[in-house]
Amino acid sequence: GGVSAAGLVERWGCRLGFLLKGTMDACPPCPAGSARRAEHPDEECVARSAACDGLKLGFLHDMEYPRVALGAWMAVRAISTRDWRVVPAAGLGGGVRHNVSEFLLHDEAPDDSPASVQALSDWAAYGVSMAVGPSWSIASELLSNMAALFQLPLISHWATSTAFDGNHPFFFRTIPTHSSMMRAMPYVFSELGWRACVILHRDDTLGTSQALEIQQEAALDGRVNVLSFAFEPGNRESMLGAVRAARGTGRRVIVFSGVFIPDMVNFGDVAEAEGIVGSAGYVLVDVNSIHNSGGTEAALQSAPPETREKLRRSLTGTLVMKYTTMRSGADEGDGFEQQWAGLSLEELQGDANMGGYSASMTEEELRAPCGTMACRYAYDAVFASALAWTRAQNRSGIERCPSGAELLEELRAVNFEGASGRVTFGENGDRGDTGVIVLLLNAQTGAGGELVDVEIGVYEADAGMQLHLEETPEWPGGRGGGWNVPPDGYCAEGRLYDGEALVCRAVCPFKMGIIHDMTWPKQAIGAWLAFKAINNGDWRAVPAAGMGAVQNVTQYFVHNEKPDAVSEAVRAVTDWASNGVAFSLGPSWSLVSGTLSPVAALYELPLISHWSSSTLLSDERQYPFFSRTIPTHASMMRAVPHVLAKLGWRACVILHRDDTLGTSQALEIQQEAALDGRVNVLSFAFEPGNRESMLGAVRAARGTGRRVIVFSGVFIPDMVNFGDVAEAEGIVGSAGYVLVDVNSIHNSGGTEAALQSAPPETREKLRRSLTGTLVMKYTTMRSGADEGDGFEQQWAGLSLEELQGDANMG
Repeated sequence: GGVSAAGLVERWGCRLGFLLKGTMDACPPCPAGSARRAEHPDEECVARSAACDGLKLGFLHDMEYPRVALGAWMAVRAISTRDWRVVPAAGLGGGVRHNVSEFLLHDEAPDDSPASVQALSDWAAYGVSMAVGPSWSIASELLSNMAALFQLPLISHWATSTAFDGNHPFFFRTIPTHSSMMRAMPYVFSELGWRACVILHRDDTLGTSQALEIQQEAALDGRVNVLSFAFEPGNRESMLGAVRAARGTGRRVIVFSGVFIPDMVNFGDVAEAEGIVGSAGYVLVDVNSIHNSGGTEAALQSAPPETREKLRRSLTGTLVMKYTTMRSGADEGDGFEQQWAGLSLEELQGDANMGGYSASMTEEELRAPCGTMACRYAYDAVFASALAWTRAQNRSGIERCPSGAELLEELRAVNFEGASGRVTFGENGDRGDTGVIVLLLNAQTGAGGELVDVEIGVYEADAGMQLHLEETPEWPGGRGGGWNVPPDGYCAEGRLYDGEALVCRAVCPFKMGIIHDMTWPKQAIGAWLAFKAINNGDWRAVPAAGMGAVQNVTQYFVHNEKPDAVSEAVRAVTDWASNGVAFSLGPSWSLVSGTLSPVAALYELPLISHWSSSTLLSDERQYPFFSRTIPTHASMMRAVPHVLAKLGWRACVILHRDDTLGTSQALEIQQEAALDGRVNVLSFAFEPGNRESMLGAVRAARGTGRRVIVFSGVFIPDMVNFGDVAEAEGIVGSAGYVLVDVNSIHNSGGTEAALQSAPPETREKLRRSLTGTLVMKYTTMRSGADEGDGFEQQWAGLSLEELQGDANMG
């Protein structure tokens, strides 16, 4: 072709040098003032004006885990040596034609985001085009926002949380999000025959988002019911609370979402003491700690020596969920493993970035496999950066480096076979779902006593869950092996879980009645919420219910109780008794309870009142089938004389309703005062709703000359009537009198609430009457003890749609 022998030698010498050594040393240099578009023999020389310095790549990584960083470093080395065994596309036309000119490492600490932000800022000023990282989900949202400001794309190799999904255009990742595994769990459980589980998760961004993903997918699928409880990492008391709450649900499938082995050690210690691991009655499913630690035995060996024996008992028979982008065995002897085996410790320790972190590493440690897919995800993140940069730089020309917008465009088009399988990015920057696989592993006892993770199933989004029935699972607590899967503790309607035999047994239907004055519907909602909790196995408010067998409420009935229509309540109890109702909640009113209890006794139908506080009902001979969860008012009434004596008062007068409740309250106060001997008590009754009767009682009280007025009404109409009369008679709102309320305000939810529930035209006068009032209130809980407790959590989760759709409550 007219090319001289010298020209052929020069041309092929250049190519052979580039192919064999990865250098351009044998190639003729470009004329002064020019340079090749990229380091490749086929690239032409063009003017150097404002030429790009090449790909400067940042690396954000927590160097507590240096082996993962080796994956990224090895990729940079592969590009420099033109080793395309792992990423063949890099060696094709349009592949990688340049070295990473600079590789800048920042040791990322999860609790020092400002330092990482500063690193991004410095890199942007220095001309860094892209960065691999960050490692931690907790830092990713902040850093991705900063990266957008600097127009600096980030490709994370280890941040899996979906909690900050949204408008983060400069954030990509080669690791799949944890949602791919979390979304699989309901289908895995359903395949195993489980219909309910409880999740224990870290109270942080990662743990919360993982639990939410599982619950959302389970709700969409509709076959598995999921509850969750959070624990604070490193806090034993917090872990104990979460474990007890989980045990209280009665569910036997415990899903644990930690991060690394300290979470699992803490859990195992507490959970064994509480009897929910290492027991034939429970199954533990791990979704993070073991996977992140490189397997069950590796996790065990990384735990403190003194904890290992207990932890081994906890983990034997555990199911381990692991998500990956490679099928089992696909990595054996592949190009990545070959490159890893060829790493040079001398070269590594001489590297400006890696030398300090590998100084104490031995050849044996270097030769050991990485142990986690994160090494491969870091490797592929470097290649994704290099491929996108090359293509964008080829478009923009040598005069400048590619812009952030140009790099984004090329990253979205990335598609190559890498160390971790097929690498693509979705519109939101997440790794594409193509090829994401969820493995179900079982921690079995090996021949030498070690724990071996055996694959017993695989889940793929397009193929569903496939169990490997040829394998023999091992279950916790010596239950034995095989596909006799332990039950989840969740039984069908009309059946009850036997925690000793580990089976659901048939039981008779459990029917209940509610007798309640529906003028106050929220108290009835409390009962409805309890039925719902029992039927859902939610024992957060009553952990003891989860310790044994609790039968579902198969049916319940509501009677709208009226204190002036007791005969209707009697008819309801009669009907219920003939219909097999076992218990009745209520009645609300002491007056109704007194009449109804003897009737219930005829049918042997226990009544459990939630609101009848009269002590006249305390005679078990007269009311043998009557119980109550509300304390009797006697507990407060007996306290009244002692409170008054402490304030230096030696006499008072009581104004009370002329009914069962009011009369018994006044009697309790007088009897206790007589026994104590320090306070003299008189009392006068009024007829509810009768102004003349109230006027007579008020005038009688004023006539005693006593200035401490104890008022025993029931609700605010009594108080409005009293305030109207008493102000006119000069015994309230006066410096000469003190009002002590023992019922009306307490029942109305507080003084201001009572005031606001009064007719508007009476409020100004009533405010004058109540200002300075002493309010007696009795309870069974100290102030603040209910904040965030299980009942409050259940109440906060109420569904108006579900409530309104209920046959009784709608």
